[in-house]
Amino acid sequence: MKLAPVLTVLLTGFGILGLSMAPYHVYAQPSEPVVAQEWVSALDSGDTGAALALLADDAVVIVDTAQAGGATEIYTGKDEIGATLRAYAADNYHTQLLGTVEVVNGTTSWVERQSSDTLRSMGLASQDVKADALIEAGKIKSLIYEPVSAQEGGEATPRPSLWQPKPP
Repeated sequence: MKLAPVLTVLLTGFGILGLSMAPYHVYAQPSEPVVAQEWVSALDSGDTGAALALLADDAVVIVDTAQAGGATEIYTGKDEIGATLRAYAADNYHTQLLGTVEVVNGTTSWVERQSSDTLRSMGLASQDVKADALIEAGKIKSLIYEPVSAQEGGEATPRPSLWQPKPP
């Protein structure tokens, strides 16, 4: 039988080439809906570290309340976004996912119900916002929040921005 020497040569060749016969693992990136759900969960629990871990280093978060009479706020990079998230946690901020997360043409979208001490001090129990995100390789590259209308087809209800909690 000449099979044994051939097999020995092949196995030796793998070793010489640095190839391993050992099993290897391929780690898949989490899906866009999973990243979105983890983001909402981290914000709700006040876990700034977990939220920041879901962001790309050069992430941009835009809070667009201009259509509701507010201002557009832009936060760039983990340092700036992290400072804002820490302020959220100090403001007793909570959020929950409403419905399902959808991915259409590369944009991941969901609706959140947000509450905070700032909102409560203004007589609002909560506000609903739509989030549109670009998620690449398991990281949020950009995220845009804007108010959701009070009723289907209605105009957006003016809401204060949660990205600037009231001073202590």
